[in-house]
Amino acid sequence: PVRQIAISGAMVEFGATRLFEDITFTIAAGDRWGIVGRNGTGKTTLFKLITGAMQPTAGQVTRLPGTRVSLLEQHRDFGTASTVWEAAAGQFADLLALEQSLAAQATTLGEMGERTTQKMLDRYSHDLEKFERDGGYTFAPKVDAVLHGLGFDPVEARTRPLERLSGGERGRLGLARQLVSPAEVLLLDEPTNHLDLETTQWLEQYLTTTDKTVVLISHDRAFLEAVADHILHFEGRSATAYVGDYISFVQQRDERRLAQQRAFDKQRKVIAGQEDYIR
Repeated sequence: PVRQIAISGAMVEFGATRLFEDITFTIAAGDRWGIVGRNGTGKTTLFKLITGAMQPTAGQVTRLPGTRVSLLEQHRDFGTASTVWEAAAGQFADLLALEQSLAAQATTLGEMGERTTQKMLDRYSHDLEKFERDGGYTFAPKVDAVLHGLGFDPVEARTRPLERLSGGERGRLGLARQLVSPAEVLLLDEPTNHLDLETTQWLEQYLTTTDKTVVLISHDRAFLEAVADHILHFEGRSATAYVGDYISFVQQRDERRLAQQRAFDKQRKVIAGQEDYIR
């Protein structure tokens, strides 16, 4: 699989405080990473490094050129959208505009008839190709399906005003907007916060069948178990990458701790023996 994001020896310091150091792992296309660890260890900061909103104090973060990353912000800003459907379609505003432009061009071409220029035809075919390539024919059903999955009525959503939503509904709408976005990499920060059991199960199903790359921060073990196939564990001012689901991560982590403890005990014995000999 294609390497979309590579993080190598990343360290972040705020003033005199070192948040984490020496974080190295690679995200390949189609991976589903679960980011785990205590609060305050740097999980959200890692997301900022991945989006490029922040640079590491040391080390490198490289993204494959052209890779689009979508982050579900805790503060939801739906731009100029006024209805629930518009807010969910968010990133497809360009496609909506292109659709209108194509309709206008088609009308003009029809009216011009014989006087149509090659340039006009070229523009129309170029725009049509772009519309098709960017999912112009499939995005509306996709928006409907995601809204429905997250507990909204897609038909009502077309006229339902944004300002009447509760905080929890805004949270679900922010998630819907992110899931339908054209980005190849989805960064999800506690995505199950505003979901009930039914919508959580729908999201599990969605994330395990999508061809997008998923990186998610979560404290919900059952959710991680259902979705993740890689785990990045923040612990002791660094983070360790594990291949496999959440259950195999727990086993590997315990084995690793046991091996470290044995190595530590062995080293202590050697030191004690040397001190003995010196005495």
